[in-house]
Amino acid sequence: MFCLGVIEESLGSPAVLIRLEPFLFRQRTEKIPGDPSPVWHINEYHVPDDSMAEVVYALEKEIKNGMVCPCL
Repeated sequence: MFCLGVIEESLGSPAVLIRLEPFLFRQRTEKIPGDPSPVWHINEYHVPDDSMAEVVYALEKEIKNGMVCPCL
């Protein structure tokens, strides 16, 4: 099982998240002052090992260029 966090604002099209709905664990919002998107919608997913490759493949096509988590 993988624990995966996705910030909706980091995606070109959040429609890809429909494929992740079966794995949704929780959702929350976070205020990020000074960011072009001042409110982030953060989803946490618990993805089974055998589904992770498919999830990564779907997400990698939608991640916006230049998106870096400020916590890194």
